[in-house]
Amino acid sequence: MPPYSSPDALRDHLTQEEIDAGRDPVARFVRLDVYEQAGGSVRRDLFADEQSSVFLADA
Repeated sequence: MPPYSSPDALRDHLTQEEIDAGRDPVARFVRLDVYEQAGGSVRRDLFADEQSSVFLADA
């Protein structure tokens, strides 16, 4: 079986160094709009809605 046999497994591998903005309490406290205005890099999942699958690239 390939190591990335599901979309979730592939996403987990690609974002293992990033912070899940929907689950991390500090990310939720700071808010995405403030983080982006401060120059933070954000990665969004192409197939997810606006609120889920957003990852902060700059810890």
